[in-house]
Order: sequence, then C-alpha cells, then structure tokens
Amino acid sequence: MSSEKAKNVRAKGHLRTFLNKAMFNGGEVDYLTVKHNNLFHIFYCKDVINVFGDNLEICNSKARKGRTNETSEQKVLFKYNGKI
Repeated sequence: MSSEKAKNVRAKGHLRTFLNKAMFNGGEVDYLTVKHNNLFHIFYCKDVINVFGDNLEICNSKARKGRTNETSEQKVLFKYNGKI
C-alpha cells in the first residue's frame, strides 16, 4: 500500500471499513474467536472493529540506514497505541 493508499485508509471511517472487509469479509463473518490457554474467547465483529479502529495507527515502513535492500514505504504498519 503506497503512502497515498495509507492516507486514504487513515481518513475518518475508512480504517473501520478496511478492517471490516479484511477481517470479517465485509460483514459475512460475525465473530472473531481466539483460543488462549485452551479457552475460547469470542468477540463480536463490531466490537473488534471499534476497538481496533480507536487504537490502531497506520504508517508506512521506513528503510533502515545501511541496508541497501530495503525501501521506504514498502509495507504498511498497524501500530497499537504507537507500538508495533
């Protein structure tokens, strides 16, 4: 996703739409299930989208100095409260 695409996803409402399509196939799936320590945790799709939409920050990757095989803006990063 180019820098321009990342800007579009950052626009108000677009992140939630993107998450809905990417994670729940545009409303076709209603729940996210996570198994942790042999317990299943079930989350309603709208709750997941709201929490992620409120807490995710979208930015593009930056090439590291000294690495010739890396290109800036090659990847899109989703940061949760500023952390990768």
